[in-house]
Amino acid sequence: MAQEISILQALAVDGKCLRGSGRTDGKPLQLLSAVSHHLRLAVAQEPIQEKEQRIPALKPLLDKLPKGALEGSMITADAIQCQQQSSRWLTQQLGADYLWGLKGNQSGILERAKIRLPKDFFSL
Repeated sequence: MAQEISILQALAVDGKCLRGSGRTDGKPLQLLSAVSHHLRLAVAQEPIQEKEQRIPALKPLLDKLPKGALEGSMITADAIQCQQQSSRWLTQQLGADYLWGLKGNQSGILERAKIRLPKDFFSL
């Protein structure tokens, strides 16, 4: 059991559109997935209707994993998941850490980061 939980110590969360798939409305299937960094294997998936639904789908996605299994884990994701509510839930409810990509998708956050972090921290 400990070995099974250890694969959850580092997870990448990302959404993808499945090319060639089709739903009844004719739109392609989209999935939000949690992928183990260690095994490079999806450990949970959550279907979503639209790209914007990746934000609220994070909680149901990670709730599919065993309770307590993400304590001490590192969850990585792109900038769309850089949300205060998601960050707070991960750290306070799951006991996990996070590493989000950062873009200008949140008012002022990129500017504050540029002030506090060294200039060579940011790519051109």
